Amino acid sequence: MSAPIRIVLVGFGKMGHHHFRAITESQRFELVGIVDPMGGGEPSNIPMVAHLEELSDVEFSCAIVATPTPSHFDIVLQLLRMGKHVLVEKPAASQMEQARELVALASSMKLKLCVGNIERCNPAVLALKEAVVSKAMGKLLVMKSHRAGGRPLAQSPENNVILDLVVHDLDVMASLLGGSDRLSFQAGNGYCGDTGIIEVADLLGRSVLGVDVSLHGSWRSPVRERWLQVVGSLGVCRVNYMTQECVVWGQHLERIWPGKKTLKEGAFQKMVLSPGPTMVQPIQEQLDQFWLFLNERQHCLCYGRELLLVQELIADVCATL
Repeated sequence: MSAPIRIVLVGFGKMGHHHFRAITESQRFELVGIVDPMGGGEPSNIPMVAHLEELSDVEFSCAIVATPTPSHFDIVLQLLRMGKHVLVEKPAASQMEQARELVALASSMKLKLCVGNIERCNPAVLALKEAVVSKAMGKLLVMKSHRAGGRPLAQSPENNVILDLVVHDLDVMASLLGGSDRLSFQAGNGYCGDTGIIEVADLLGRSVLGVDVSLHGSWRSPVRERWLQVVGSLGVCRVNYMTQECVVWGQHLERIWPGKKTLKEGAFQKMVLSPGPTMVQPIQEQLDQFWLFLNERQHCLCYGRELLLVQELIADVCATL
């Protein structure tokens, strides 16, 4: 096995701790530094500093940025200028022009830059993509998502339910449509309450090729739910992000997935494409995908043109509300 890739973690809050556990459990990476101006319980064997400049004597080739969104642009820009590859938590930047600048700089310096849209690493989403590509449901007609619960303990004017929750479904939907089709949004409602921050959002849109989409995101729900339903001309597929289950209803599914068990349900065949024998830890899978990305291998991460497309969708949605 090749030597572990030396990596730095920027941000040691809630998400930073998740990344910390994934890195320290991985044999593909070696964590050589943590950057966090607030501190946060320094691991005894890994140096923690307040600023990136303090790691000038530390050799590393890549970093994960898990800081608040408003800081993403400056930190990622600094890392790219240092010649480091970067995985940054979603969204990549606060503004569209900032995202364009980062992508352009990474390209010009031949560096890897990707954004942590973690549902791409969910096996249920990978199974859904397989169902879409195989035309198991025929032509796509409707996509509907519901993502509720999980309200942040500390709220900030720079964050809202779109950036925190709905962005995941925007990314998955855009990925399912592929480069030949684009989403736009015609209507939306957002509830702010006393905070002035969008806490509940309902969005309606349509793709250029006529796929209707609806998305619901809520911090106000007492029940944590994460699901996506895709309706096609020949069947339906439903993904539960939390259980990592992908269920397809259609016709002649055994021709598409020979050897897999099918059940009869009304006029449809039903097939469960996931989960596997054990649940996948998406943040660990994302780290493995980052390793593949760094090593020029096939991966599922969001980067380059797709990164900019998702950033455009976020701006489009926020302008609709």
